[in-house]
Amino acid sequence: MLSQAESFAPLDFPKVPLSQKALERLLGLVLKEIKGDQKYLYYLQQRGRPQSLELHLCEDLEMRSYQKQFRKLDRTTDVLSFPSLESPENHLDGFMGTLIVSLPTVLRNAKRYKKDFKTELTEVFVHGVLHLLGFDHVKVTLKERQLMRAVQKKIMKIVSGSSQD
Repeated sequence: MLSQAESFAPLDFPKVPLSQKALERLLGLVLKEIKGDQKYLYYLQQRGRPQSLELHLCEDLEMRSYQKQFRKLDRTTDVLSFPSLESPENHLDGFMGTLIVSLPTVLRNAKRYKKDFKTELTEVFVHGVLHLLGFDHVKVTLKERQLMRAVQKKIMKIVSGSSQD
């Protein structure tokens, strides 16, 4: 799916402040918090229990290229989600899809919202995972938008009360 994009240089960015173990715990927390939701139940029916995802970290130039290619927008963003539900030919048992995260955008947003980098990156990851599971806030009703925000806010409240790697 992403092979059509240009080739880009490796990241020139500080160490990512979330370990694989912390990301796995976050994924588990998201799944626990949405277990009774209709979108998640539909996901389970269509794909089975989610077990993995692809996480691609990039710079703004690369993200802008993905935005142009897949969303027809000529700007960067913090996260793009490509759910496996939308690509049945790419389906593997338990594979949720791909998240692409622009680290420089996450850092700018952290400064803008007066958060530390780790907290903003955590929220972006949670947000992206919710998209992979069928939640949305763009082309949906106000009620669906509010549901996604409420679930994300609840998860972040739980995360802020616990320590991570």
